[in-house]
Amino acid sequence: MPLKGQKTRETRVGRKEKQSIGYYEIDMTSRYHPQMQATVLAGNVMYNRLHWHEHVEIIYCVRGSFSLRVGGEVMKLSEGDFATINSDVPHEIFDGIEDGLQIIFSVEKSLLRKEEWEQYQFSTVGDYAVAKDCSDAQQFRKSVARMTWLVTLDRNQMIALEAAHKDFGKKIERDEWRELYSSSILQTEEEWYEYQMEVFHCLYCMAKHKSIEKNNVDRLQPKNQFRLCIELIHREYGSELDAKKLSEAVGVSEPTIYRMVQKNLGVSLNNYIQMVRIHAVCARLEQTDASITEVAFDCGFTSLSNFYRVFHELVGQTPREFRKGKQTKSVTLPGLQQNILELNRFQSFFELPFKRDDLLEL
Repeated sequence: MPLKGQKTRETRVGRKEKQSIGYYEIDMTSRYHPQMQATVLAGNVMYNRLHWHEHVEIIYCVRGSFSLRVGGEVMKLSEGDFATINSDVPHEIFDGIEDGLQIIFSVEKSLLRKEEWEQYQFSTVGDYAVAKDCSDAQQFRKSVARMTWLVTLDRNQMIALEAAHKDFGKKIERDEWRELYSSSILQTEEEWYEYQMEVFHCLYCMAKHKSIEKNNVDRLQPKNQFRLCIELIHREYGSELDAKKLSEAVGVSEPTIYRMVQKNLGVSLNNYIQMVRIHAVCARLEQTDASITEVAFDCGFTSLSNFYRVFHELVGQTPREFRKGKQTKSVTLPGLQQNILELNRFQSFFELPFKRDDLLEL
């Protein structure tokens, strides 16, 4: 059931895709083909708001670095690292750098054979980290890179595909573009089975690294009160926010609000609100021509001196320097930007300084 404030719409494969303006839940939809129960996506996620999903996900840092917050633990991933996100575990990506590259491997639960109380612990970071150079880690990186190569067109193919299907200048809609794209990949039986073979190589590696601690599952399950608290922060970041307002909206005490945020996110309530506001500022500096002062006040800051101080502490630049550095943008090809919501910051593979064949060299 969608959270309050979520909208649902039917996708072409008949599943519901849930959206929220704040803390949100997403459903996995087959990005390329309705029969695909495991998908890969190459791109650069610089910031992806706190969310959860039913499918299992592995985030592989190919180039650059980023921070990943999972169930209150913050991990720094650099080149070659990857981390598994189990079903229904709240997580967010932040501190990603421009022109980095990640591959996100997503698997529907229906493809998995694990027990409900088992958790995958296949990661090169965190408490259960495996060595970066162990055989399973090497096999996973090789297989997921091959999968990504199989479902990624090169830039010239993308431009030709767009030109061949333009209808007198009519804009190609997202679902239409998805249809066009999916019809251009995995066209032979051999390619289809090669892709599936690499999927099962990844699943085999995952299956060898699991935890059977039942209380671990209970600890990581997202709680309704926590969801509502974070949803409110993401929805109301432009207005006055404090523990009193959150406690009244959620129906718990102010100390409980402080404890929930610290336990689940690993940072204080005030720090997390500041982080959300600064990410909102960055998105608006990139996407609008509004003045810096207007953006600051619209995003919930009431003091410009405090805004400039917090911005520099979290971003390492002044707002003016940040905006100036974002003025040169690669051309975005239609339909390739994933729907990762208003404040999230993402570069598609075709905006990055990489070629399709670079994936074979990983």
